[in-house]
Amino acid sequence: MTEDIPLEITSSDMANLPIFIAVLIVAAVVVRVYFSIKHNEKPPIARVFWCATLLIPLGVVAAWITNQLLVNEDSSLWLLSYSALGAAAVILLVEPLVSGLIDQTDLATGTVACICRDILVIAAVSALSFVSLEIACNETFYRIPANSFGFSVGLLATVLLSLYLLGQRHGGVMALVPVACCILGIAEHFVITFKGEAILPSDILALGTAMEVSGGYEFTFTAGIVTSLALLEISLGLLSLIRPRKLRTPTHVFPAIAANLCAFLLVTVVGLSGFSSIDLEQALNFGFDRWQPITTYASQGFITSFTEMVNELPIEKPEDYTPDEAQSIEQELAATYDSTYGSSEQRAAAVAQFNEIKPTIVAVMNESFSDLSCFEQLQAAGYTGPAFYNSLPDTLVRGTMLASVAGGGTANSEFEFLTGATTAFVGLGKIPYQLYQMNGVNSLAKDLKELGYTATAMHPQNPVNYHRDKIYQQLGFGDFLSIGDFEGASYYHAGVCDYVTYDKILDLLRTDEAPQFIFDVTMQNHGGYDYGTVPAEELTNYWVEGASEGANSPPFPLADHDILAGCLFDVIHLHQCIRPGPRVLYQRAPQYRQTGCPCLFWRPSAERRNDPQRRAVPSGRYGRPRFP
Repeated sequence: MTEDIPLEITSSDMANLPIFIAVLIVAAVVVRVYFSIKHNEKPPIARVFWCATLLIPLGVVAAWITNQLLVNEDSSLWLLSYSALGAAAVILLVEPLVSGLIDQTDLATGTVACICRDILVIAAVSALSFVSLEIACNETFYRIPANSFGFSVGLLATVLLSLYLLGQRHGGVMALVPVACCILGIAEHFVITFKGEAILPSDILALGTAMEVSGGYEFTFTAGIVTSLALLEISLGLLSLIRPRKLRTPTHVFPAIAANLCAFLLVTVVGLSGFSSIDLEQALNFGFDRWQPITTYASQGFITSFTEMVNELPIEKPEDYTPDEAQSIEQELAATYDSTYGSSEQRAAAVAQFNEIKPTIVAVMNESFSDLSCFEQLQAAGYTGPAFYNSLPDTLVRGTMLASVAGGGTANSEFEFLTGATTAFVGLGKIPYQLYQMNGVNSLAKDLKELGYTATAMHPQNPVNYHRDKIYQQLGFGDFLSIGDFEGASYYHAGVCDYVTYDKILDLLRTDEAPQFIFDVTMQNHGGYDYGTVPAEELTNYWVEGASEGANSPPFPLADHDILAGCLFDVIHLHQCIRPGPRVLYQRAPQYRQTGCPCLFWRPSAERRNDPQRRAVPSGRYGRPRFP
């Protein structure tokens, strides 16, 4: 096991350094504006704005230091300070000198000088933006092959060139590229830290959902992030040099604007068609790890890996596929089943029983439910898994289920369960909820509605996350209970208590005698799992030999899930006197690649349904006792 690097928190006094540099830049701008006014010159408004952008990274870093959220900064703070001062010097001193010299030349010489200057700046900013993105999130970025580096820088240069032409050869619009790269690098750092996964194309579409659930995480800056911000400062300083040569006759203005726009369209169309048609794996001679994309992101870089995944977003149609042939194959398979297993006495008895009882079906996708006893180190430390869950009798099927996602991607687990369609056929890195409409997709809710069931989905979070407000309706659910339906509910750790959703299930069953299908996606145990989100006395304190101190502060599901699983089944016992039915409990996604998802299908026996000695969940953080 590798030894963790100890975290050294930067003293809050160091916040004075970026603040001091910001004050120096403001003072320099004030002096520059003063002399412009004194000499009856036009105020340098553009330069003031460029200098203002330099203050933002300095302010962000100062705020993080003040809140003791900068660790292991090494010498990155000094690099940021020198970069900001150098960029300010370029904006206030170098740019006026270079532009003045170019404006004094004739048209041909000035045009050539502008082109040479702009090519050099675009090349430099492309390389700096690439490094800014990678250094924030990839400790081994210096090992990225030259061909992947060249592709990434070439793609960034193409985008910069398009924005250069769109912005009429000014550097302002081009600043979007280094800013976006810096933000992406920082975001990638936190996604890797919290999820152990890379940012996928569908994550961009699910940005709103990510923001909704980010409150439980602590965002700590590192030296890599501060260095990324320093490179952003340098890029902004260089881009301030780009501006067109002053045209001496107004008649040249409109033709120049038209020419720039035409060139922009040409570069954009050629660039999009060119980059989207490249098979990067073949062209750059690398293998994409589709099971753990983060390894490819680390070895080939973010831009190369992300672009390859964007190119794979369309679902590839199988060779010789036709809808009629697919339907014919489906009908043949159905006919084979009907003539074999479907015609057996057991099947006939099951159909008759189902039609007579129309059992209630409750499916709970329990957030982060896990049995971490699969780790030998935890077993050695004394953890044997969730005892109540593992001892539950009367299960029809139980075991470990393999999930297509790890540590995130809730909606994909939902999609697979509700539709029976594996995301393996959709493609890596896609979230169907975000990309496609589901009106024509078969689903469990639609099938059960045809049999006379009502279908209700519940998830105590913002309904727009993953487009659930639209997708659930398209999948056949008649009602969707979201956070607005849990007003005043008890919270624990990251969201509404699980038992509150179970109470809501009971309410639905009590108020409607019709057969029901209820799909409950819980929220309580969502990440992050930082200190302070769970009372210290409720932590399990399993000490794993050889683990770091941080690793020995175990995630709370070791303590909570067993109780909440019992709470769920006690709630279900309450309703057995009304009507029987199968229940499903499964975890939405394993938090680690080494673990599967605990899963069971459960129907209590008649004796257990009528047993008056039912287990009660103790009062306390979970609210009132379940059975007084």
